[in-house]
Amino acid sequence: MDVIRTGDILVVTALERLGRDTLGLLELINWAGHHGRGAEGAGYAGDALDVAGGGALVAAGVAAIKRANISRRKRQGLDRAKAEALAKSLIAAN
Repeated sequence: MDVIRTGDILVVTALERLGRDTLGLLELINWAGHHGRGAEGAGYAGDALDVAGGGALVAAGVAAIKRANISRRKRQGLDRAKAEALAKSLIAAN
């Protein structure tokens, strides 16, 4: 955030990648707002990340859901890969 100057606007295309968790995302948006920087979510109606308007809470909730889905899909992929590897090893053993 050191490279963003007062009056700049940070445009975010993937909210789930902006912060590690909901609190981190809200702190970053809040910091930007209080230091004269803006934050806008591309594809969101109006200023979706406007701290005063409460849009940041909605955006953070959406981002949390997306992060959870990414984690779930990652876990499913790893589980599937392990099952396939186990099946191949059982077939090779016979």
